[in-house]
Amino acid sequence: MEHQNRGKIISGMFRETVVFMIMGILVSTLGTLIDGVVIGRLMGVENMAAYGLAMPMFSVFSALGNVFSSGSQAFCAKHMGSGQVAEANRTFSNAFVSVEIVAVLVLVLSVLFSRPISIFLGASGESAYLLPLVNDYFIGLSLGLPFMAGVSVLNPVMQLDGDRGRAFLSTLVMMVVNVAGDLMNVYIFKGGMLGMALATSFSYVCAFVVLLLHFRSEEAMLRLGFVRPDVRESLQMVILGLPGAISILCTTARSYSINRILLSIADSTAIAAFSARNALSSSLSAI
Repeated sequence: MEHQNRGKIISGMFRETVVFMIMGILVSTLGTLIDGVVIGRLMGVENMAAYGLAMPMFSVFSALGNVFSSGSQAFCAKHMGSGQVAEANRTFSNAFVSVEIVAVLVLVLSVLFSRPISIFLGASGESAYLLPLVNDYFIGLSLGLPFMAGVSVLNPVMQLDGDRGRAFLSTLVMMVVNVAGDLMNVYIFKGGMLGMALATSFSYVCAFVVLLLHFRSEEAMLRLGFVRPDVRESLQMVILGLPGAISILCTTARSYSINRILLSIADSTAIAAFSARNALSSSLSAI
């Protein structure tokens, strides 16, 4: 009987963990997945092609957050399992501060070099007419990078700290805000690709705020504080998170390569079709 009860507990924990992990991966791609659906349905082939060309860089942004997310979760779980709550708080705060510093640096570089990056992504030569669209979307997404990275690190903490409901709530808020923002951009503001990206970035801001409210709760064991970054520990987190990031980066390299091949043998219609396929694939890959 004891063995059966233990099996039920483990089985229940496994199901909860799987659902939470799937949701965590979806959160990192959900914003642009929604953009892909709206752009494909309402904004035409050229905008969908520009969306597809910009997507590899968003995957790089996702990999950045996932690197610190996986590593910090492992470290915090180890400390909390040993009853070292103060050490878990320090590690968690270090991970958060470290990822935000890196995210801000990447944001600045992305904005400064957005045009060369857009050209590198394929908006050049016969596809130069896509350059303004790719550049606008890339800049808009870059502005939300600190919040995307923050959500990636904060989300796993909700599971460790027993606040799974808040993680689901933040995802729901992000979806609603993103869909509403995209539709308002198309029908009211007419903001084009920049408006689409800004709506996505703002949805991550809202999700980020929802997650931060967790730390106002008296029941929260983990507390977010501003600490001096521990470079050595941050590097260890990065090493732990590298397997997942490498997988994302390999998928990114594949998408970039196929985009370049399609640009050389076809037109923006082919890129748009491939973009639609990638939008669906990003949701299925989480499972």
